Amino acid sequence: MRIVHFADLHLDAPFRRLPPEAGRARRHALRATLDQILRVAERERADAIFCGGDLFEHDRLTPDTLNFLRDRFGSAGRPVYVSPGNHDWLAASSPYLTVDWPANVTIFRERALSPLELTHGLVLWGAAHQTPRGTSNLFAGVRGASGATNLALAHASDRATLPFQGPDKEGHAPFDAVDLERAGIAHAFLGHFHTPTEAQRHTYPGNPD
Repeated sequence: MRIVHFADLHLDAPFRRLPPEAGRARRHALRATLDQILRVAERERADAIFCGGDLFEHDRLTPDTLNFLRDRFGSAGRPVYVSPGNHDWLAASSPYLTVDWPANVTIFRERALSPLELTHGLVLWGAAHQTPRGTSNLFAGVRGASGATNLALAHASDRATLPFQGPDKEGHAPFDAVDLERAGIAHAFLGHFHTPTEAQRHTYPGNPD
């Protein structure tokens, strides 16, 4: 299975340190980045697109950006899986819950990791942040499906590299590498860290913009 994975796009980010016109230009550039991600998926003939959270800024998302997302994902030509993070968290007012998404889009909505069979023998575990802070270890107590290859899609903090990611990356859903091994996760596709990081059992793609 070929996967294109991204996270931490932060559509409609405020860019408060920039003049208003420059901020608008940067927000436009974020949309262009998503278009580029979808072009990569098409070029690489990806079987699925994964999004590891912080797709948008919950408190700033405009109706126009929401329509843009639904249009682009709906025309992606392949399944799209989203695991909401701490900035696009699953509030009662979240568009993840209040609007209809295209049939090819799956949004994980449970606080605990839950399984979804992608193909025979390949299982994807995903979860959603339901608060903007305070989400605990998502992998603690998880046991992957027996006899399957278990993948995970989540917005989480690797404790080992958290100190190197900057002061704004406090531990949301903190975990240790051994937690993935104990859970039987072959590989976790993660979001939250804006600097790309790869390890044996997990990958952070970093901020794609």
